[in-house]
Amino acid sequence: RSSQYSSAFHYRFLALLELGRDEEAAIWQAKALKVSKSPVMIHLNAALALKKKGRLEEAEASVRNAIGLAPERASTHIRLGNLLEEQGKFAEAVESYQAAVKLDPTDLHNLAHLAIGLGNAGRWGDALPIARKAMEQGWENNGLRLTFVECLVALELWPSAEDAVRELVPTMVDVDLREVLAF
Repeated sequence: RSSQYSSAFHYRFLALLELGRDEEAAIWQAKALKVSKSPVMIHLNAALALKKKGRLEEAEASVRNAIGLAPERASTHIRLGNLLEEQGKFAEAVESYQAAVKLDPTDLHNLAHLAIGLGNAGRWGDALPIARKAMEQGWENNGLRLTFVECLVALELWPSAEDAVRELVPTMVDVDLREVLAF
């Protein structure tokens, strides 16, 4: 029965948040958290709703609350890293991705996020071996491939960069080769 209440409270909270009725939403969120068996999901759903509304700092706070309740969930650290990157907090994002990799070092998704985050932070020398490792282990993602190319260019490893661009371009749809080569 408490799970029925939790779901009802949770959905009411999300609806009120969507409507911009924040004070009422906070009351229903507190009720949902009080009876929920999965308060982490309440915080994560709140973060998604807040992110959709462009309220990134509040979304970040919700994800941090979720991490406080379940710090062992690598996927939550990835969500936090993504939010931090959207806010231009690249060094903090890298820390969050590193936490995810530490929790689950075999997950290629975590490695890819770390490599891309390091690249976005301008840490090309750190990003390159991680991107290479994720790609060698089979992670296929154009964002990771582009980070790999950016690392090679930033480190002026020209022959490898040219080869990597040749491999990258056929996997991208509607790409302007001049844009890829211009960075």
